Amino acid sequence: MGKLRTAGRSCRAKGIRGELEAIKILQELTGLDLARRYGQSANSGHDCTIPTRPVICLEVKRQEELNLAAWWTQATASAVKAGGIPAVVYRRSRQPWRCIVPISWLTGEQWPGEGLAATAVISLEAFAHKITKEVTSHEVN
Repeated sequence: MGKLRTAGRSCRAKGIRGELEAIKILQELTGLDLARRYGQSANSGHDCTIPTRPVICLEVKRQEELNLAAWWTQATASAVKAGGIPAVVYRRSRQPWRCIVPISWLTGEQWPGEGLAATAVISLEAFAHKITKEVTSHEVN
């Protein structure tokens, strides 16, 4: 039993480190003041809210085993509750950060299909660039 507890703690700690790492990189790339939402896991919430209109509800995953469909379902459910746009940022060890976003958010047009089929995987840098454009366009208007 002790080994399971230690492994569980280790996985949670890795997840928290991943959240903090991804948020720090996004802050540096966008210039936005972002923070991890503490206590969000108990409330089925997302890890970080990005202040665009509508808000982006960010779910961060730092895991070796990719489970994109489940992560997207989780992010979408959280975004629906918050009235926002879902996004999942993830990475494996020694791999770059990637981001899953709705294609409609990238293009500004409705996209056929639903779930993971209506998403695109982009780099964290491309995600940050799009966020910066979104924030800037709302500041101008």
